[in-house]
Amino acid sequence: MPNYNYYNELLERGEVLNRTNSGLCNILEVADSQTNNKAGLFHIVGLHGFSQYADYINTAGAIMGFHHFNTRNATVVAELGNLTNTCPVRMTFELHDTGRNERIAVKELSNVLTRDSRLPCGIMGATKSSVSIPIATLSHFYDLPQINWSSGTDDLSNRELYPYFVRT
Repeated sequence: MPNYNYYNELLERGEVLNRTNSGLCNILEVADSQTNNKAGLFHIVGLHGFSQYADYINTAGAIMGFHHFNTRNATVVAELGNLTNTCPVRMTFELHDTGRNERIAVKELSNVLTRDSRLPCGIMGATKSSVSIPIATLSHFYDLPQINWSSGTDDLSNRELYPYFVRT
C-alpha cells in the first residue's frame, strides 16, 4: 500500500490523464508511469490557527485521517478497509495558518483560489466561528464544501447563507 508521499510524488512524475473542473474544483486522474496505477486526486485546503495546544492535536488528527483514507488503514474506521478495490480516489492537502484571524484566513484562501494549480475540492476548518463565517461566505461563492469540527455558532447552521458549510 503506498504511503501519503506517494500521491504528492505522483503529481510530480505522473501523467495527468483527465482534469475534471466542477466549478472551481480540479479533480485529476493521474497515471503513474512507473507502476501504471491510476488515482483520482482531490485536493483539500486546511485553514487552522496554530495558537493553542488543541489546534495542533486537531490538525494531527486530520492529517492522520487523510493518511488512513489514502492508505485504506482500517484501524480507526473499519469501513476504510472495504475501499481498497472499489475507490481509486486519494486526497492531497495543504495547511495554512490563519492565526485564528478572519483577515488572514480570507487572504490565505484567496491566494489559493486565484493560483493556477492545485485548486481545492474542499476546505477543512477554520477552528473559530469568527474565522469560519467569512470562509463559509467565500466557499459559497466558489461552490466549495467546507467541513468543520469546532465552529459552534448557530449562524453557520443557516443553509441559505452557508449552503456549503457542514459540521462533523
